[in-house]
Amino acid sequence: MSSRRPIGYVVEIDGPQLLVNLLEDSRGHVAGHRDGLSTVEQPGDLVGIDAGAETIVLRIMTVAFAEPREVHAAGRRRFPDASQEPLRQLRGRVVGFLCKRDGKLSFSAQE
Repeated sequence: MSSRRPIGYVVEIDGPQLLVNLLEDSRGHVAGHRDGLSTVEQPGDLVGIDAGAETIVLRIMTVAFAEPREVHAAGRRRFPDASQEPLRQLRGRVVGFLCKRDGKLSFSAQE
């Protein structure tokens, strides 16, 4: 992956679960790793959520499609041909945190 652009933004925190609204341009993202390529944004996938000094590691539980609301209305005013597709949302469970300590990346599992 040559860039680390955000795929969305957190809209709800419910204990160890997060709800993320996905940005329209996040479709088709893939992640490269030693075993090849994997899709991103499917149930079971892991995603990282920037949280300042740490990255929250989230396992996706569900992908939902909400009806277009005000989030899409603002985009339609600027771009009249904007997609009428529903807003995509991810719900996931926090599995741990990544942080850099002494120049090394470390993972702390969520207890």
